[in-house]
Amino acid sequence: MTEAFYTRAGDLLVPTPYCIGPWSPSTQHGGPPAALLGGAAARYGEEANDFEVTRVTVELVRPVPLRPLSLAVEPLRMGRQVQWLVASLRCDGKELARASVVRIRRETLSLPDTIERAMPAPEGPDACAPFVFDFFPVEVAYHAAVEMRLAAGTWGKGPATAWMRPRFPLVAEEETTPLEKTLLLGDATNGVAPALSTGDFAFINPDLTVYLQRPVASEWLALEARSVPGAHGIGLVQSVLYDEAGEVGRCVQSLMIRPR
Repeated sequence: MTEAFYTRAGDLLVPTPYCIGPWSPSTQHGGPPAALLGGAAARYGEEANDFEVTRVTVELVRPVPLRPLSLAVEPLRMGRQVQWLVASLRCDGKELARASVVRIRRETLSLPDTIERAMPAPEGPDACAPFVFDFFPVEVAYHAAVEMRLAAGTWGKGPATAWMRPRFPLVAEEETTPLEKTLLLGDATNGVAPALSTGDFAFINPDLTVYLQRPVASEWLALEARSVPGAHGIGLVQSVLYDEAGEVGRCVQSLMIRPR
């Protein structure tokens, strides 16, 4: 099996089993599609290298099957300083997921020493215990394609912090960008700190929003996650994102909670 989340077949992106999510062996985890959408929007246009993506909101409007996907980007407003774009994933003509992306032009500034600094990173991954998600329906799925180490908390018992890194590229024979890696792993916020038993409940996030102050600059990404479920079947999960140099952004997901 190809050691990547996707392979290219002409204009289509073909998922491998490493895309399989935790709730069904026939549908994808939200991270790989989110990474495709954000990465495509970040690369769009001749000025792409002059801008940084600061916000990505992904809406998973349908379950994403393990079938070839088409990917398209539409510019909404390409300002000189701020740009808005929409990326879309489709299968057989149906839109499965879309992303709204904001890009801001980089500018070199001289800032005062009194500004508030980013929070330092948690204890580094080398000192943390390895951990593997154990609630996926098959052995070869998303959880087998990422490496995870717990830095704080106890999994399944409240807030937790985990370092994560992908074992394989997003697309075979292509370099995974820092933004793609962030989205690929950031969608796992829901799984890092589950507030309910995975045997008794399904808690599925239909969306994902990531804000970034700067690109991730290390191999590992840390997610300091906290989940709050509600008795009305709706929850909220969020995380602070770090690389090994310190705080880089935030991730927020809404949850649809249902009994198994």
